[in-house]
Amino acid sequence: MNSWVSKIWLRPSGVIVGLAGLVALQDGFFEIASVKGPSMSPTLSPAFHETGARDLVLLSKWTLKWNAKLERGQIVGFRPPHNPDKVSIKRIIALEGDIVFPQVRQAPSQRYPEQEVVVPKGHVWVEGDNWRLTKDSNDYGPVSTTS
Repeated sequence: MNSWVSKIWLRPSGVIVGLAGLVALQDGFFEIASVKGPSMSPTLSPAFHETGARDLVLLSKWTLKWNAKLERGQIVGFRPPHNPDKVSIKRIIALEGDIVFPQVRQAPSQRYPEQEVVVPKGHVWVEGDNWRLTKDSNDYGPVSTTS
């Protein structure tokens, strides 16, 4: 092991610098998230309900910082409005300007109150792939693309 990488990693200061670099990368460029729950099944964590097995996903923060083009069908990670400390993973169903008709899956008092929604500028409409077991835009409405 004569490479400069091995020499850096073998020193305690190299480990500290390496860990600091990893933290900086995770803070600014990516985040590793565990897909908890069945809301994106069968696409992600298809065996969660039976075995509790979870998929890990790498969420890119870089693309959002550079205003990457969001598209219908894309799977995205975001902080849901009802729980901003959590990362939620859903599929984009509609983009700004699109008209959506929220699905009634729960008691009317627990779902998004509008019958027809025009997705506002700077927002998307997201839904889980497993429509029976998901909390998504049908519950809390459009999600901001800037937060």
